[in-house]
Amino acid sequence: MDIYVNPKSGSMRVTGVVNIVDADGNIIETINNPKLCGCGLSETYICDGGHKKKVVDAQRQTKETHPPARFRDISNGE
Repeated sequence: MDIYVNPKSGSMRVTGVVNIVDADGNIIETINNPKLCGCGLSETYICDGGHKKKVVDAQRQTKETHPPARFRDISNGE
């Protein structure tokens, strides 16, 4: 089994079969090659792309509150 961590989202892709076990040691789910949430924004422990929505929302909010700067062309000496 190998675990690959995405440095941007924090998600972890695990290769192979993984048993999800509860606090009492009972297997509650068996998953093949899961991608686990590392950002805390997914609805469960499986990455559902919640971090992508958060980034898009943040970018949209930034554009709305901080529109791109307008620069005047001064190359002609004005």
